[in-house]
Amino acid sequence: MAKSKRKRIIREKVTTSAIKETIIVEEGFTKNASSDNAKKTLVFNEQLNIEIWIDKHYQNRVYHGSDDGTVRDGIEYSNIEPVLIKSFKHILYYSLKHKNFVFLNHPPNKVHNIRLILKELIEDEIFLNIVVEYHFINLNTIEVTLVTALKSDDFNFSVGQFGIEFENNYSKLLQFNNGKINEIDSYEYLD
Repeated sequence: MAKSKRKRIIREKVTTSAIKETIIVEEGFTKNASSDNAKKTLVFNEQLNIEIWIDKHYQNRVYHGSDDGTVRDGIEYSNIEPVLIKSFKHILYYSLKHKNFVFLNHPPNKVHNIRLILKELIEDEIFLNIVVEYHFINLNTIEVTLVTALKSDDFNFSVGQFGIEFENNYSKLLQFNNGKINEIDSYEYLD
């Protein structure tokens, strides 16, 4: 029995005018991160929408305080929004550099979603601690939900939980393991 022939890939003919457009000129080659002799041919942007949501639990803490009636001053949304916005560049940096740093929840929701703690130094040794969840909605949308917030110098982490501590544009990636908070890395975003 004879074997049937494999299907061949049919290539479109390229006209000479198309060839002229794709000729790469030797000029403009320079060093990049990968090579000593490379040339940039294209820069493009993908649109990513980041939606910020607030959880009812957070709203109750703002208006009614803790369960014991303690008022939680300084956790108003106007204090938190700038931290949420600037945190994304730091989160992106850490997630691309450290394979173990996972911050994004993917559907379906789990019983215990991944939560990240954002810590902004606001006074000497006092931090604004912000608990957030990041959820993948689609390739263009990430949903950030503000779960709760508290001003404190000793906010509790869960075992294995990550946090990012900010002081202006400088940050430290933290993780709680073996009964202590460990510094994993640091990053400074410069405009």
